[in-house]
Amino acid sequence: MKLIKIKILFALIFILGCTSAYAQNQKGNKSKVSPVSSSVFRKALEKQIMQLGEPYISWLNNKSDKIPRNFAEQIADLKWPLEGDSETSAQGITKEGHYISVFHTIRKLKSGAIDPIWAVIANDTLNSMCGGGDFESGALNTAEWAGAWGNLLSGVNDPSTGTFTPGFLPASGIDHPISSVSNCTNQLVSDLPLQNHHSIISASAGPDPTISTLQTTATSSSNFSFRIGNKCNGYGADILAKKFIVGGTGIVKFSYALVLEGPHGLTDNPSFWVKVFDNVGNLIPGVVYLDATSTTPMDHIVSMSTDLFFQHTYTGVNFRDWSCAKIDLSKYIGQTISVALITTDCAAGGHFGYGYIDNWCGNCEGSTTGTVGIVVDSCITKNTHVTANYTLPTIGTTTGSATITLIFYHNGIPTGYTLVSPA
Repeated sequence: MKLIKIKILFALIFILGCTSAYAQNQKGNKSKVSPVSSSVFRKALEKQIMQLGEPYISWLNNKSDKIPRNFAEQIADLKWPLEGDSETSAQGITKEGHYISVFHTIRKLKSGAIDPIWAVIANDTLNSMCGGGDFESGALNTAEWAGAWGNLLSGVNDPSTGTFTPGFLPASGIDHPISSVSNCTNQLVSDLPLQNHHSIISASAGPDPTISTLQTTATSSSNFSFRIGNKCNGYGADILAKKFIVGGTGIVKFSYALVLEGPHGLTDNPSFWVKVFDNVGNLIPGVVYLDATSTTPMDHIVSMSTDLFFQHTYTGVNFRDWSCAKIDLSKYIGQTISVALITTDCAAGGHFGYGYIDNWCGNCEGSTTGTVGIVVDSCITKNTHVTANYTLPTIGTTTGSATITLIFYHNGIPTGYTLVSPA
C-alpha cells in the first residue's frame, strides 16, 4: 500500500518583548467586524428553499399563512417520510399533517427571519468561557452549558431551518442509551420526545456502540465526554450551547469526534455545525475552524464517503476520529458571545448523525489532525531557547508529516527571522 503523506502547516507566532499577547490585542483592536444581519439569514433561507423546488417555493412566496386551496394537489407527488405504503403513522400522523407542519415552518421562518438556533438559545444563562469544558465532574452541568433538541426542515440539513425545543433531553444522568425507543427507524418527528438527545458519556462504558475502534473520550486521561445526538433517524437536530463573555486571548479550542451515516449529498447528509452569535443574534462568520491547523474557516462538516478525513465502514457510516477545532474570538474580547454545537440527521429523515465533544478550552491533545505547542519564557530575549512539542496528523493507521514554521514578531511587525522545520 502506498503511504499517504499529509503536509500541514503549523504557524507559531512570537512577540518579542515582555508585553502580554492579551495587552497587544486590546491595544491593536480598535475596529469591530460587522456581523451578519437577519437579512442575510433571510436570503440564505430563501436560497435553500429555492433549491428544493415546488411546492416549497410556492409556500415561501404565498401571500398569506393560510393553507393553499390546492394543498392536497401540491403534496400528491411528495415523498411521505414513512416506511411502507401506510398513509398514517402509528402515532396518528398523516402525510397531509406532516406537510402542513412543513408549510407552517417555512412561513414562520420567513415572517420572523430570525435564526431558529438563536431563538432557542437567546435567553440562556450567561456561563463562564471555559467552565465545565472537560466534563470531568461526570454530571450534566447546567450552570455552564445549555441544550436544545428538535428537527430539520425536510430537504435541508442546515439546522438554521429547523424547529427546536430548549433544554436537555434527558435532563440528567450519564451513559444514556444511544437508541432510546423500541424502533428508532420510523423516520417520525413525533418520536423525537422519546429519544435521548444529550448525554454525558463515561470512558468506562466502553467504545462507541457503532464504531468499536472509536473511543468516546478524546484522550486516555479523560474520563468523560459529552454526546450530542443519537442513533435514531427522523430529521433530528440537537444542540449543545454556551453563552459567555470572551476573555483571555479569545481563542477556544476543543476536541470532537463524529459518527454520521452518508448515503446522500452535501445538502442532505447528516452533519456537524458550529454557529457563533453575537449578543443580539447576528451570526458571526469566519471564526470557526473545524480543522484547527487550517487558515481557512470552516463551520460545518457534512458526512461524505469521498472526504479523506473521514474513515468509512461497509455499512455506510462515515466517522471522524478525535479532531481539533478552533474558534477565533480575538476580535470580540469583552463581548458576550453564544456558541452552538449541532449535530443533524439526514434531511430526508432516514439516516442518523451524532458526535462527541471533549476538552473545551483544552489543547487538543490526541487530535488526529496533529497538534503543536511551545515551551518558552514569557519574556523573549536574544538568549531565549524555544522548544516545540508536536504530534503528526493521522488517518486510521497512516501517519502523515508536518511542516512547522516559527514566525517572530516585534511590536506586531515581522522581524524577518523565520525558522522552518524539515518537511
